[in-house]
Amino acid sequence: DGIWHTGVVAYGYEYYYGGGIQSSMPECNQAGQAVQKIPLGRTTKTQEEFHAFLQQVAPQWTADKYHLLHHNCNNFSDAAVNFLLGKPIPSFITGLPSQVLSTPLGSMIAGYYENMAKNQANSFVPTGQGNLNL
Repeated sequence: DGIWHTGVVAYGYEYYYGGGIQSSMPECNQAGQAVQKIPLGRTTKTQEEFHAFLQQVAPQWTADKYHLLHHNCNNFSDAAVNFLLGKPIPSFITGLPSQVLSTPLGSMIAGYYENMAKNQANSFVPTGQGNLNL
């Protein structure tokens, strides 16, 4: 089907990884309307605690660290939900890249993507700062 975008809706905002940690009104970002919404529970963490967590991990979620298969919005959503609820997001989301890579087409696409990512990394000029747009 595809490797889908994920975000975490909490405190009336959607938090997601896209060129750094971002937030917007739910479904008002470049990903558009959700194909599926999965209620995961209610957090006991305050928004201030969550924002402090995001500030702390922001250097791990910069644009230069993005990788379509291994470090993407789904991995960010998993880390955020682990902080908020103490549990991971459903494994069918985080396991999707492995499923794709296990197919002949997936391994071909992975090789193409790795070459493209390597070329982009060589032309990237890091700023040394974590992006955080809350």
